[in-house]
Amino acid sequence: MTTEVLSIIGVGIVLAGIILNGQRNARADYRALRAEIDQRFERIEDRITALENRMTAMEDRIAALEQRITSLEQSVNVVEQRITVVEQRITVLDRGQAKLEGLLEGLREAVSGRRAAASND
Repeated sequence: MTTEVLSIIGVGIVLAGIILNGQRNARADYRALRAEIDQRFERIEDRITALENRMTAMEDRIAALEQRITSLEQSVNVVEQRITVVEQRITVLDRGQAKLEGLLEGLREAVSGRRAAASND
């Protein structure tokens, strides 16, 4: 073999070594990049899980508030019914009071008329 062929073979061996070394480095870089991406995905998943937990807690709070509002609405309805009953009773009492006032006025007039008749006798 000539020196030129040996030189070409030597250059080929050196290039093959460089390429293999570059591939090893590329694989290592790829693994490191993949590990970093996996870590980022894990952090994103953790954040999503935390947000889901917060949403669940908020939904629970909203449900509790809705129950309280429903309870308050029921209480307001009961109070309104009681107020209606009290208003009806007051109306009945007002009518009764008006009748009594009329009767008392009639009695006063009758008593006054008797007194006047008794003093004229």
